[in-house]
Amino acid sequence: MIQTFEDPIKMPYGNPGFDWLCKNGAKIDNKGSCLCYIEVGSPRWEFGIYYNNIADWFVLSAWDSRDSLNPLHVWIFNKNDIVRGRKFWEREGFSIANTLKGLKEFKKSEVTDRLNKLKELYNMFKE
Repeated sequence: MIQTFEDPIKMPYGNPGFDWLCKNGAKIDNKGSCLCYIEVGSPRWEFGIYYNNIADWFVLSAWDSRDSLNPLHVWIFNKNDIVRGRKFWEREGFSIANTLKGLKEFKKSEVTDRLNKLKELYNMFKE
């Protein structure tokens, strides 16, 4: 995901709260998830947020499986966006169901330009 941003500054491994800085200084926490199939309920992507008040933005990338690793969705949330009744960062985890209703709920947070760039990069590395 970092390569879909212009001039990012990658933080060292284990940096608390965020993975890179944008050129404007915004702190980005990147979360990726493969589709999880559970016994009860719809398949979903699950992301650990862990009450992270350090990051300014959360970039969530959704993938089909660990085997094929095809990027399917990218969502971006500001830490103070009100999502499901509270600020985005104020939660242990966050999930998005792979259903029409689940995807529609976060349509305004989806960033297809980043997804397209991610797919392009992925296809270059895959060859």
